Amino acid sequence: QLVLYSTEGRALVFSTAQLAPKTTRTTQGVAVMTLKRKATVYRAALLEGSAIVNAARYRTRSLPAAGALLKEEDAVIGGMIDEPVIDGKHRVGFTVRDLLSGETEVVGDTETPSKIMVGRIGIDLSKFESVAVSAIENACAEADIIVIDEIGKVEVESEAFVKAVRAALEVDKPMIITLHKKSRNPLLQDIRRRDDVRILEVTQTNRNLLPYKVKGLMNGEKI
Repeated sequence: QLVLYSTEGRALVFSTAQLAPKTTRTTQGVAVMTLKRKATVYRAALLEGSAIVNAARYRTRSLPAAGALLKEEDAVIGGMIDEPVIDGKHRVGFTVRDLLSGETEVVGDTETPSKIMVGRIGIDLSKFESVAVSAIENACAEADIIVIDEIGKVEVESEAFVKAVRAALEVDKPMIITLHKKSRNPLLQDIRRRDDVRILEVTQTNRNLLPYKVKGLMNGEKI
């Protein structure tokens, strides 16, 4: 049995026994997955080697079919996330975490001398790159959904990070990216200008509702 993944956030499970090749004057083959305009199939895998838990949800009796929207428990989520280190009420450092492997590295603290400062916190760019770059690259190769949190003033100081993000943007997979609002860095400007990107501004008022909006967008809803 095989599973197909589309950029609409859907998966389709089917058996090769369902394939009945058809021949016309110009083509030979059979349609398997129905896709909306601009959507593509980005991955095909053996069901037994996938992250699918509830295969019945994605099975179909006839082909072609659209499949079903991926549930969180059936999707492989990869990428990186920056997180603050809090001591009491004070921010005293930062870590970066690989969402696939779980590897975490302290990339900044108040004792680190650096040209890149966030308040009193010095950032060690080499430590950041050691986790963040490989996390993005591995997500491009292995994940169903790529998360990059965040692309801000500190992160774009790393040429290796910028290169990894640009490569990830060309991978035909769903992505969730956090952008620094005021930065005019060329990378962020290029992302904002893309016609395949939907930008949602985070405010104090809407921050609790945004996860539901993001989930709706990932499911193909018009929001």
